[in-house]
Amino acid sequence: MSLVRELRLRTSVVLLQFSTIIITLAVVGTALLTYVITEFSRDNLLYATRASETMAKRVEDFLESLTLDVLLIGKHYETHPTADISTFLEAARRKRFSAIFIVGSDDILKVASLSSGNKAREAELGGVDLSSYPLLSDARAASRPTWSGKHISAITGDVTVGLAVPLTSGEAVIVEFPLKTIVEVGNVFREKGHLDYWVIDSKGEVVADTSGVRTQLMNLSSLEIVQAGFTGAEQPTLMNFRGQNYTVSATYSEQLGWLFVGRVPAGLANPDLREILYTVLAFALGTAVFGLLLAPIWARRITKPVGTLTELASQITAGQRPVRWPRGAIREFNTLIDDLKAMSDAISKREVELRDLNEGLESRVEERTRELIRINDDLKTAMDEIQQARDGLIQSEKTAALGRMVAGISHELNTPLGNGRMAVSTLAARLETFRERVNDPVDKKDLDKFLETVGMSVEIAENNLVRAGNLVRSFKEISADRTASRRRKVILKELLDEVTLTLTPTLKRSPVTLEVDVPGTIWVDSYPGELGQVITNLVENAIVHAFHGRESGRIAITAGHTSEDFVTIDLSDDGNGMTPDVIRKAFDPFFTTALGKGGTGLGLYIVHRTVETVLGGTVTLKSKVGKGTVFQLKIPVQAPEAGNTPFGENMKVT
Repeated sequence: MSLVRELRLRTSVVLLQFSTIIITLAVVGTALLTYVITEFSRDNLLYATRASETMAKRVEDFLESLTLDVLLIGKHYETHPTADISTFLEAARRKRFSAIFIVGSDDILKVASLSSGNKAREAELGGVDLSSYPLLSDARAASRPTWSGKHISAITGDVTVGLAVPLTSGEAVIVEFPLKTIVEVGNVFREKGHLDYWVIDSKGEVVADTSGVRTQLMNLSSLEIVQAGFTGAEQPTLMNFRGQNYTVSATYSEQLGWLFVGRVPAGLANPDLREILYTVLAFALGTAVFGLLLAPIWARRITKPVGTLTELASQITAGQRPVRWPRGAIREFNTLIDDLKAMSDAISKREVELRDLNEGLESRVEERTRELIRINDDLKTAMDEIQQARDGLIQSEKTAALGRMVAGISHELNTPLGNGRMAVSTLAARLETFRERVNDPVDKKDLDKFLETVGMSVEIAENNLVRAGNLVRSFKEISADRTASRRRKVILKELLDEVTLTLTPTLKRSPVTLEVDVPGTIWVDSYPGELGQVITNLVENAIVHAFHGRESGRIAITAGHTSEDFVTIDLSDDGNGMTPDVIRKAFDPFFTTALGKGGTGLGLYIVHRTVETVLGGTVTLKSKVGKGTVFQLKIPVQAPEAGNTPFGENMKVT
């Protein structure tokens, strides 16, 4: 089930156009705002730098003018010491100052003029010792007009800024003026309402703050911009103060020892930047709304031709040939209509061709079917013939093996029978001799000798007849098992001993020794004839192929239980081994490395087929060139019914 929601083409086009507008506005707007903010920040930094420098210069000029006024007051006092100095000082103070003091050469305050106009207080201040007043001490030490930082006046107790001017007569004039005077000077020169200044003295105290915030009681010496301004280090361009970011610049006045810091709100806290942002957002919103209204109109110009194409395609799909092929103003749509028309013509042509082909298809299929049936019958007949030929070859191989065993047994019987016949002949000759002498006197010595000869001949004859009987019995048992495929319970060692006995003639004609090391406690309920045939084929295969070019060889047969239900029989040799290519083909029918030397290529094939289809086991081949070969048979203790195991499933070669 598809999770994609289907939309009409017109809706999709509208959404696509609207999305394009929004994405374009977002990208362009972001780039524009990034540029504007960068330029705005740079301009604000230049503006703050220029403003702090201008503020420093103008405050210096303003304070310089105040210094000149104080010098004039001092000069007037020196030239007119007997005049009404109180009236003069009051007139001079009203212009710019909050207090004016005349101090004698002995640092005793002589005359005071206060902005409060309190004559009693002015009179009370007369005679105050100002020798410990730092401003007066600094001015006398420098012998020039000296400005103080923000301080608490030692005379009036007000927070103020003071100027001390030493006179040539040894006396001095001290003036004080309120901090708001400097704030008013700063406000006069502010170009923008959101630009503010700090005037900071050498101790980090705020002398003036044009923002109106109560910072006069604060010490700002810990701010990075203040430290950099006083030390001449590189100044930061941004400052965070009371949770708000500012673009800042500081100018140090060597004349006053003060620092002038211009600060402009940074980021969205800046009204000008907010105005620009709101303008851009308003423009983007207006553009988006206009695009949303205009998108359906443009979408209709696109969806109408597409609808026509869809209708034409539906007619072609339904097997109808459109009558009209309308064209429009869009070149690509006209090309697509031409392609649809060509496709419709091609489909019509193909339909005619398919109809013509279909008319003769059934007869051709019937003819081909009859031909395939005939070929299949021929193949079946050929397979039956091949199977019969293969079965015949296998039976011939088994018969030949049985014949070789008969020939070997016959040859083996000659020895005991010949020995028995010789013993009987010897006994007959001795008996005839004894019979001739029976009429003569026979002494005990001749009788004992005759009896010894009779006993020896009888023993030789009996032993050889027993041996011949054992050979006949073994041959009878093996031949009966192999010809009748009898299933019976048998002790594995006895079975292997009987097989070894039948192989004795073959082993005598070869330089190979056969060793059997099998416990006498292992038994199987199986088909001893087929198992004996397998062992015989494996031994004969090793004798023929494993020791080519060798003067001696060894074949070993061992067996044991892998579990309660299975027995393994290992037949190994120390021969030449097999190459990987021979190993892969070893169990294939008719494959032999002794072609033209009597090999049929069926020995190992019969082994493999017998182990799997009759004995219900597996056969594994392991061999390396120069390292010998090992055949491992794994058969069940209780053999299955013959033929129940699928042929070819359990073969393993390594």
